Amino acid sequence: MKKRILAVDDDETILELIKIILEDRGYLLDFLSDSKRYRDALISNRYDLAIVDIWMPVVDGKEIANYIKKHDFTAHIPVILMSALNNVEEISEEVHADAYLAKPFDINHLTSLVDSQIIQSHRL
Repeated sequence: MKKRILAVDDDETILELIKIILEDRGYLLDFLSDSKRYRDALISNRYDLAIVDIWMPVVDGKEIANYIKKHDFTAHIPVILMSALNNVEEISEEVHADAYLAKPFDINHLTSLVDSQIIQSHRL
């Protein structure tokens, strides 16, 4: 069964790039450029991983990561926070994200990070 990933970023170009890269590796990808819709997506689908940009209008990535980690029905989902901010690692620790990805990102780093988080979460 293919693993399903939710990607949330207000930059549709980044979302399209992530979609192309990860679908090529066999993942199913849902993406949201409207961060207000994240709860509906999480309630409607079972995700194996979430990739969330930190800096977005209306609902930022910290709020989304906190939501995922604080609710029983989503707490199992690994969260990768991504940002061009210099303190992405610090923010990731603050919201208990499982990993972080600095923008601009290397394609190989993205794929290895996603693969490792998916594998690790299914060992638990």
